[in-house]
Amino acid sequence: MNPQTGLSLDQAPPILVPFRFFLSAPLFALLAALLALWFGPSLLDSRWQPPVLALTHLMTLGFLGMAMVGAMMQMLPVLAGSPVARPVGVARAVHGLLIPGVLLLAGGFLLGMPLPVRLAGLAADLSRVSSSARHETGGEAVAAMLEESQYFIEWMGAEAPVEVAEELVNLQVMLALWRRAWPEVQHSQLQRSLLAVQAKQWTDRVLAYSGVGQDT
Repeated sequence: MNPQTGLSLDQAPPILVPFRFFLSAPLFALLAALLALWFGPSLLDSRWQPPVLALTHLMTLGFLGMAMVGAMMQMLPVLAGSPVARPVGVARAVHGLLIPGVLLLAGGFLLGMPLPVRLAGLAADLSRVSSSARHETGGEAVAAMLEESQYFIEWMGAEAPVEVAEELVNLQVMLALWRRAWPEVQHSQLQRSLLAVQAKQWTDRVLAYSGVGQDT
């Protein structure tokens, strides 16, 4: 360690350890840019569109994630004095898994998730609505989850079977009413309890439609 700077330069990993991440990061930014050019202004229609989700994860996990992992591999031993054991092997493993992982995730968004998976995601949001609504401090979380649940329904409504689509329309109406009233009623214990109960009922119904967790 250099006593004047506090840097453990002697513990720095080989330069190729962080550089493999730094060199890969711009490729994900390039993919995100090509995706934006391909879909154009339609990306602004909704933030829950599959191409928007793919683009977001290419930038966050691909571009930013790669840069952050590379920086950590360099900074942990030099700044914190905590070297990574076998840095070359660890870097190869992380890099080799992160690249296909991000690409498969983005590809999954672009190709579309199966309806049961999206229904399960909607049920998870409704469950968080039910949990947060019971607490007076959960107002902002409830508002965000109500909005997100509506976007989930927009995303899957056209592909759902008729009987499921009808239920989703009813749920969409309920969510819209609660979103409109929430700024005024969120401080009422009675109204919060009512929303919590309704959200729990809808959670169970949506999960039943998804088939997740049911015995086969």
